[in-house]
Amino acid sequence: MLLSIILTQFMPNTAGAVIITPIALTTAQGMGIAPQAYVLGIAYALASAFLSPMAHPVNVLVMSPGGYRFSDYIRHGPHVTIILVLISNLIVLLLFPY
Repeated sequence: MLLSIILTQFMPNTAGAVIITPIALTTAQGMGIAPQAYVLGIAYALASAFLSPMAHPVNVLVMSPGGYRFSDYIRHGPHVTIILVLISNLIVLLLFPY
């Protein structure tokens, strides 16, 4: 998930999914874990692009009308991202227990 979050700050979500999904599927199969859990985790991570305004087109769209600055994303984005990662990990563990 961490790699997905980092990649999505610099590239579109779809490109990040294309890069990360085969890696996650191979890892899950090697560990004997349900690959759906890894793919769902990637989907959640790619959707949590709050660390910079360039991470998602919606961030850029609301930046000017909302009066946001680049520093606002850097200041508040990590908190939202951490909360979403924790919640998504709990959801994935509930859906796909080890």
